Amino acid sequence: MIFLLLILFFFLAVFLYLIRLRVKKLQGGFPSEGNKTILNLEKVLLSGFLIAALILSFDYLEIPKIRVDSNTERLTLLHDLNNARQVHMGIQGAALDAANTGTPPSVLPGDLDVKTNLEYVTFLVQHGIFKESDLSIFCVPGKHIAALRDLREENILFRFARVSKNDPSDTIFFATKTNVEPPQPRSLWERLFHHKKEIPRIVFRIGGDADRYNQLPNDPSQMGKLPPREPAFLAP
Repeated sequence: MIFLLLILFFFLAVFLYLIRLRVKKLQGGFPSEGNKTILNLEKVLLSGFLIAALILSFDYLEIPKIRVDSNTERLTLLHDLNNARQVHMGIQGAALDAANTGTPPSVLPGDLDVKTNLEYVTFLVQHGIFKESDLSIFCVPGKHIAALRDLREENILFRFARVSKNDPSDTIFFATKTNVEPPQPRSLWERLFHHKKEIPRIVFRIGGDADRYNQLPNDPSQMGKLPPREPAFLAP
């Protein structure tokens, strides 16, 4: 965009300069009000050219930082997806075992006396479904926790729905939180015309299928069936 402005300013300045030479030639080299007006326009365009060139130089100097931010966002998404798969597989395996042995009767939040995500993760560890050394897979990127006593609600990446063993397979099981601020704009151009983006959210359903949403729909039911309980999700 800045590059196009540079080209536009340059050609307009050249065009006005040629017009001024032509007018001056027709008037025998004597200055006129029209010539002065064109000269002033040339000065404005040249000033715009210099300002645009300055902005463009700052913008190019910041490009490596923008790429780092973009890579960071992709790594965050891969981290969330990988951890979500491990959590889903672990809970689903435990749910199958519970259905066969009856101990515990269920491992799903809607069948348990848990009210928060922290209480549910604590239940999963205390009943041997996950080890304390596995706690980092429940955590936001960059947080490594190896003991239940150190785990806090704000550390947990997932928001679990109050699903039950009798719910349909397309019922939403959990979603990754989006309470992490996206990278701030680095270049001068981005700072001038920045539109805030949401970190993509991953939604897993009981049956194991998942979707990524760059922007959440106004109606959460578009992502899948909500559990028939109130509230539908554990407290954050």
